[in-house]
Amino acid sequence: MVSLARLTCASWPAVRTPLLQPWRGGFRPTETRRIRRTLDQESDDVMVTTKVKWVEGKTFIGTSSNGHSIVISSGDAATAPNPMQLLLLGLGGCASIDIVEIMTKQRQRLASLEVSVDGERGSELPRPWETIHMHFIVVGDELDPAKVQPAVDLSVEKYCGVHATLSGVATITHDVEIRALEPAQIRD
Repeated sequence: MVSLARLTCASWPAVRTPLLQPWRGGFRPTETRRIRRTLDQESDDVMVTTKVKWVEGKTFIGTSSNGHSIVISSGDAATAPNPMQLLLLGLGGCASIDIVEIMTKQRQRLASLEVSVDGERGSELPRPWETIHMHFIVVGDELDPAKVQPAVDLSVEKYCGVHATLSGVATITHDVEIRALEPAQIRD
């Protein structure tokens, strides 16, 4: 019979830590394993193909590998985010998804998460992002700052693939503002 403590997750061959660990006479999944497994679910595919189709003028439709579409536009009469804005939106979205997941696993009562991403582009073509600042506003009931700040740091610096990609070109900084819920906003 195979011992439960020796089980490993086959989908991560590089990681050989136990999937289950002893706990009060039984076994439970390790916290880092559960967080890592959830954060990596969307990134299991090494190769992803997306498509961008020209509609008219400076308007395009981008379609992801899972079939979701978004309008992309550029110029003075833009009707949708331009490609450079989409990079900032992707950065904010990527980090936010991880933060919500981490804080949920830590049993923090998160009510709202918002991130404002400001970027400054270079002056010479191709005008890449040079500096990017992310300001996170985390709202919840009795949030523990000792858990919120590390959750944001982990998300931004370790788990967010968009951050890892952009940090090779731009200097990316972040800060966190923690707000308590107003008494009228608290839901049980």
